[in-house]
Amino acid sequence: MSENGETQVGIRGVIAKMDKLLGSSIDHKNIELAKILFSLRHDLDIHCLIGVNASQINKNSPGRFFLGHVAMRSLESIVLAICKVYEDEKRYELNSIQGVLNSLVDKAPNLRPHEQEVHDFIGQYGGPSGTADLLHALQVTFERFRAKYSGELQRFKKARDKIIAHSEFGAMKDSLPSFDIMEKLFSFGAEFYMIVSDSFVGCGPDNLKNHREIKRDLEKILRIIGLQDIKIEME
Repeated sequence: MSENGETQVGIRGVIAKMDKLLGSSIDHKNIELAKILFSLRHDLDIHCLIGVNASQINKNSPGRFFLGHVAMRSLESIVLAICKVYEDEKRYELNSIQGVLNSLVDKAPNLRPHEQEVHDFIGQYGGPSGTADLLHALQVTFERFRAKYSGELQRFKKARDKIIAHSEFGAMKDSLPSFDIMEKLFSFGAEFYMIVSDSFVGCGPDNLKNHREIKRDLEKILRIIGLQDIKIEME
């Protein structure tokens, strides 16, 4: 068989393997991860928009108490979502990044993805280069990224465990990591989901970074209740 013929057979083999992942537990777990990240994107935008316009809201807004409550609830949702996305899979299967990675390793160890996109992701986040085992490289990339922000992730987990999910007597309300850190944790998760969907499952992913409908609607509401010169980004 010619080299071209061998290439065609190889491509068909990759596509056939990817087709098997459509509708699989890997696909469903990755979709559930995307749902968490989808909500996180909106909660980040609510937290940002109310926060950067807080002085105007407190001075002029007839809805300042309501918006203050919304801001508090959105921050709690951010903490819960980040903990879900970065949680280890131990006793039960989870829709976390580690949960998706575990399913890929267990159920599709010989899958050859669209490699360039995966290599780009690994390179962008400081993972190992020049390896043929892309699943291992993805795992190492995730571990390095999570280690880089281990202190911040621990603060999110402490807030979740002691204040938000439970109400531990005497628990101190320590300050949470910055909004910039929250955005970076979201971006890694969103890009990981897209890589798995596009390169492994073979299904065009939803670009979670582009969903800003809630932010646009909230900006309109702030204008309706009288705010001027609305800020839309954290400085």
